[in-house]
Order: sequence, then structure tokens, then C-alpha cells
Amino acid sequence: MQDKHKFGDKEIKWTTIQDFIGAAECDVLVILDCCNAGLARAIGLEDKHTHNLHPKELITASDWGSTTEDRLAAALCEALPTWCHGQTTDRQATSLYKTLLRTMKDKRDAALRESDLAVQECSDSIKREEASLKRLNKKLLALEAKLDNETEKHGGAKRKGQASDKQWEKLDREAEKVEKIISETEDMIKALWSTKKKGEKAQNSVRESHPQPFHTNLNPRAGPWTLKGGYYNRGTGRD
Repeated sequence: MQDKHKFGDKEIKWTTIQDFIGAAECDVLVILDCCNAGLARAIGLEDKHTHNLHPKELITASDWGSTTEDRLAAALCEALPTWCHGQTTDRQATSLYKTLLRTMKDKRDAALRESDLAVQECSDSIKREEASLKRLNKKLLALEAKLDNETEKHGGAKRKGQASDKQWEKLDREAEKVEKIISETEDMIKALWSTKKKGEKAQNSVRESHPQPFHTNLNPRAGPWTLKGGYYNRGTGRD
């Protein structure tokens, strides 16, 4: 069983650091923002550390065998000020985890709304262009009928491109213009379908690239981890 968590080309072996965490004579909250981080949840701490009554809890960006898209760190930076300075007095790891879940869900939903809107706009454009194409084809059929009528006026002796009748030539030029517009419209519809498929792929990517974080109490006997002393402000050096 591999118990390494990759950071780019670097790895952390959970069994190497779990002894330090388990033996620490202080409350510990471990946050792993890396792929396969959930393996630490599965392995947990060794039995020899269960006598340690300092809370040890774990928040991971991904489950075992899953990847992460570096979204937990950004969500953490956004969630911490609210969690630490909000009106709630709950400063346990479980409440931080719930705040992270809400923050990441909001970001995921916003990204989905954006991709949904792009796909819907493509769908609407396709409908408009297909309706336009239908009208153009009707117009072309009408022009071709008029051309056939003009040809019949000459006893059927004249064919397309040969008739000298000015009205016939005018209709023929108009038909060519419509055919050109039809071709351009068909190309546009193909491009829109391609864009829509890319948008749908982006929707799936948003869903897959926003994995849900996980929370585990590594030492339930010790009780919950709780932030003590408030939130440290690096700018002032005060809690």
C-alpha cells in the first residue's frame, strides 16, 4: 500500500509524519491539500498514540485514490476570516470543515452557473441559426421555382447559365447569394455545436475538479480540536 501524498514532484509519506502528530503533546489539526490525502484517514494513527489525550483531527482535500485541483487552499484562505471572526462561537474543527464545504460549494456552484450560461447561450444561438437556415432554404426553393418558371417561358430551350433573359439572370444571382448565406449559416451552426460540446465538457470538468474535502477525528478519545486564543493576525502579531 502506497501512503504517499504528492505535491507536484514531491511526496509526503504519512507513516513518516504520523508518529510526530500522534506523539505531539498539544492539540493538532492537520490539513492535507494534496492528492490521495484520504489515505491518511484510512491509516489514521497507530494504537500506541491512543493514550495521548490531545485532540488530533484531519481535514483532507481529497479522498483515497482521488486527485485535487488546489482548491482547498484558496477556500481555506477565504473561509478562515469568516470562521475565526464571525458571530458564531464554535471554533471546533468540525465547524471549520463545514465552513470549507460551504465555501467550496459556493465556488463550484458559481463555476457551474457560468458554464451552464455559456452552454445555454450556445443552445439559443443554434436554435436561432437553424430557424434562419430553414427560412433561407424556403427562400432558395422559391427562387429556384421562379428560375424554372422563367426557363419555361423560353420554351425550355434555355438552361441555367445560358439564358439571356435579365429577369432570369437577376433571380440566378439572388439564388447564388442565398446559397452562399446558407453555406455560411451551416458552418456557423457546426461551430456552435462544437462550442456547445466544449461547454458541456467544461461542465463535467467543473464537477470533477471540485472534489469534496473530508474530515476525520484521528483520536476520538481526546475529544474535539478547538481553536484557542482566537485567530492570529500576522500583520499585528496579536491573537
